[in-house]
Amino acid sequence: TPAVGIAVSVALMGIGVVLNYVVPEKAFLYVTSVATAAGIWTWMMILVSHIRYRAAVDAGRLRASSFPAPGGALFSWVALLFLIGVTCMIAYDKDARVCLYVAAGWAVCLAVGWAVLKKRDPRIAERVRQPVDAGR
Repeated sequence: TPAVGIAVSVALMGIGVVLNYVVPEKAFLYVTSVATAAGIWTWMMILVSHIRYRAAVDAGRLRASSFPAPGGALFSWVALLFLIGVTCMIAYDKDARVCLYVAAGWAVCLAVGWAVLKKRDPRIAERVRQPVDAGR
């Protein structure tokens, strides 16, 4: 529901206010680090999904797209390696390293959320295991 999204947005803005009060000289760095972690995570998932999709197409399990990505899976691997390199460079920067801590915390939250969801409704895990084209 929209109420949940609004509540999360308000909570995150509240964290920004607290950061600005407690560590005003680093608040911007922390906020941009969180945005960086989210961007890297999102693009890594997109690239991994594309690589897995191309493998399924090559194995004959899925139809090829009528809008293929230039360079196919090779360019996805190149972009993924680039993002891994960016992540390594972030690890060397003491101030930007907070990005990796946030990413680790986010991964833990996702894993815990997934475990809770599976426990509440075991059918969810089964639906996720179905092939993409199972409903066709």
